[in-house]
Amino acid sequence: MISEKPIIGHGTGSYYKEELNYYNRLENYFKQNKKIKISEKKELENFYSIAGHTHNEFLQIYVENGILGFLLMLFIVIYIIYDFVVDYRAGKIITFLPLLAIVIITNFSFPLHMIHNLVLTGIMLGGNKIDN
Repeated sequence: MISEKPIIGHGTGSYYKEELNYYNRLENYFKQNKKIKISEKKELENFYSIAGHTHNEFLQIYVENGILGFLLMLFIVIYIIYDFVVDYRAGKIITFLPLLAIVIITNFSFPLHMIHNLVLTGIMLGGNKIDN
């Protein structure tokens, strides 16, 4: 999917639709090349578990927004880490460590697609800027 539109991506929120298109093309390929029997179609359907998310926020941002959106998101993450390192205060670690945990978790899940995680992330980002 990335190779189809590497610069600007497919559009924010379009991953689910693009995933369906990808699986339809894959199924047509198998049918045309007779690599799968009709009796194995049920197994093929079980193989396709349409998640609607990549289970990796960074990869999903890359697919949906291309290299431009990915670099912007990467810049934001690096800026947050840089800001913490340059302006270290003992109280700031309370908001920084959960943010770091969310950055790590986004490699294996999609926490920012759940509104409560998104709100908590926003609160921690705001709390990271409060002066003592």
